[in-house]
Amino acid sequence: MFLALLLSLTAGAQEELPTYLDLLPAVPRFPTSRTRMYDIHKGQPTLYCGCEWANKKPELDTCGLESFEGFRWDRTEAEHVVLTSVIGEQFSCWDVGGRDYCLDNDLEFRSAHNDLHNLYPAVGQINLVRSNNSMGLIKDEDREYGSCDFEIDVEADRVEPRPEVRGDIARIYFYMEWQHGISLSKGQRHLFKAWAAADPVSPWELERDEAIAKKQGGHNPFVH
Repeated sequence: MFLALLLSLTAGAQEELPTYLDLLPAVPRFPTSRTRMYDIHKGQPTLYCGCEWANKKPELDTCGLESFEGFRWDRTEAEHVVLTSVIGEQFSCWDVGGRDYCLDNDLEFRSAHNDLHNLYPAVGQINLVRSNNSMGLIKDEDREYGSCDFEIDVEADRVEPRPEVRGDIARIYFYMEWQHGISLSKGQRHLFKAWAAADPVSPWELERDEAIAKKQGGHNPFVH
């Protein structure tokens, strides 16, 4: 009798446990997440070059990029700090049909891809240059983009962001690993720990985290 009761109670407790899907942030479809990102970041500069912007258009003279012209220089875009391709590599749907297929068919991928914690406005052309390059340090850096402190090493497939946002970027990577299972290498973990220590949490990061929690639920614990 006691064993039957115990098994009954245990089964009931197991049924009440939330699944992984239940614990995912309540993210909407990507166009809505992108709109929310712009609302949250209004009045704050773009990620990589620190440009002021309005109506999704960067003011290039505020960040040393005034000499550059072209279609993607003239707009801001929603940058995935942790690359879409890195997110996709964690899911079998990626090999079937890539980003669009995963967005339509895999709730876990969609949650990671659309998560506001991983989205930041960036100048379109800088977003293009970042492409699928990983974050890292570049020796003997050469400023290719005016006074914007953003470098790229094509041979190493690496970009180096400005020091003022390296901690922000590191804490986003740690969040994406914690919340969505994104894999970090030993080298990345060592680098991001150093970045997080050198660039502590700012008042803006705390404000951003609170705004995201109100929009989609869930905090980045590495910001607190």
